[in-house]
Amino acid sequence: MPLDPRRRILATPVLAACALALLGGCGLLPDDGADPGPAASSGAGSPTDDDTSTGTGTDPAESAGRTTVTLDDVELVIRLPEESVSTDVQDDGSVVLELAVPDSAPVAVEVGSPAGATVQVHPDRSVTLLDETLDEAVVGGLAPLSGGTVEATGDAGVDLVPWDESTTLRTRLGTDAVVSAEWRDGQAEGEGGRSLAVDPTSWARGAGDAGIDAIWSRLVALEPEADSSTMADQLRCHALGAPDKATWNLEPWRPDVGLVAVLAARCNPA
Repeated sequence: MPLDPRRRILATPVLAACALALLGGCGLLPDDGADPGPAASSGAGSPTDDDTSTGTGTDPAESAGRTTVTLDDVELVIRLPEESVSTDVQDDGSVVLELAVPDSAPVAVEVGSPAGATVQVHPDRSVTLLDETLDEAVVGGLAPLSGGTVEATGDAGVDLVPWDESTTLRTRLGTDAVVSAEWRDGQAEGEGGRSLAVDPTSWARGAGDAGIDAIWSRLVALEPEADSSTMADQLRCHALGAPDKATWNLEPWRPDVGLVAVLAARCNPA
């Protein structure tokens, strides 16, 4: 099946409501107190907070009020001074960002690189980062924002809008979505055919719609055979209802019955 990197799985509000109802009834949803991710790591690969690396000819007074955070090929320019931005590198390479906002003014965030980057804001307050020069392939994303909401301000920018006059905004920047994806012989285990065992990164498991976008983009690039509606629905079902499962087993031979039916079947439509 031909690869289409532009394809993304987006849940409508109706489907999202159905997902919560169905998965809640099946007992698949994780506890509210689930660990959001691994402990911070102080190893190599830390992001850079370099006010001078966001362009040439920058007014020093302007650069003093912004911080640059770089992870792999993604560079974010945050319109806050360096002392207001805390970065914490996680075991999977993602970065927890904590922004100390002194008042209710929105915090502008722009994608400095890649040069062809665009943003897509999701209803769950997560943000997908795309590269138009790569046919809108997903290059990273921000997990659902805590402490405020997100509003798009242009092709490559968002405003993080605090809910309170004085608050800390928290999100998690990630670029790597898949640890491994391996085909297994499901028939040997009494199943109807092959199964693709997907191990998402910790960031992608908890990054909402942005994480699903990133997993899917990477998955169909690694395994073009996975690019089908039934596999996409099984992926979203696991992300919603069983995010902590060791591997998300996606099976191309299962019928294409739509997301609601996949949710009702606990991700295994027959």
